[in-house]
Amino acid sequence: RDGKDTMSWMTDVLHALKKIILIEEKISVMTEDIVKLTDKMVDIDRRLLKLETKLEVYEGMAKRREIS
Repeated sequence: RDGKDTMSWMTDVLHALKKIILIEEKISVMTEDIVKLTDKMVDIDRRLLKLETKLEVYEGMAKRREIS
């Protein structure tokens, strides 16, 4: 009986270790995805800043034309 209990316990441990390894792999993939998304977000933020700056310049130019 002790042999069966030991095997059952060892099987449970092996299943738990496999689950841990799969979770670590998923976390690694998710971390890579987050890094990619962060890079894209930084790029979009940079582009938005350029557009805002251009819009402010055009607004300034339009106001100067109205005054003239």
